[in-house]
Amino acid sequence: MSQRKPPWLRILCPATCNTAHLVPRRCGRCREWTAVYTGGNVEEVYDPGILMSGRDVTTALLLERRLTRIVLIGNSGLFHLQDVCGARGIQTDGWYLAEHVCHTTPVSNKPFRLPRRPRERPWGADIAFTEEETKEFERIWRNPSWA
Repeated sequence: MSQRKPPWLRILCPATCNTAHLVPRRCGRCREWTAVYTGGNVEEVYDPGILMSGRDVTTALLLERRLTRIVLIGNSGLFHLQDVCGARGIQTDGWYLAEHVCHTTPVSNKPFRLPRRPRERPWGADIAFTEEETKEFERIWRNPSWA
């Protein structure tokens, strides 16, 4: 029985503005959904589940799975991938993708969700003008120098 495509795969592998160069594909041998990195000369295949907790990362290291870190680009909602060299490049607050190994259970099935952007304050919400500044602005606004 074939599995359905995970719904979060469209966020991990977007059709437009894909800075991580990830493409959703079924594995040719085991028919599991994977995220394929197509940015280099060799395609790298990852399980779509995100490793976030220490337990998942430790399990992946014990199983000798290659890890790749997901690095967010500011608050833009974009991200790129960064290779991790063994246990040295592991960060406690990082998000990781584990290498796909056919016919084995993925280390994690956690969905990928981008963090919520902090709500910005409205522009000029805390600016207070004096009465004189307001009158000067209105005078210049009504009688521009170029007209």
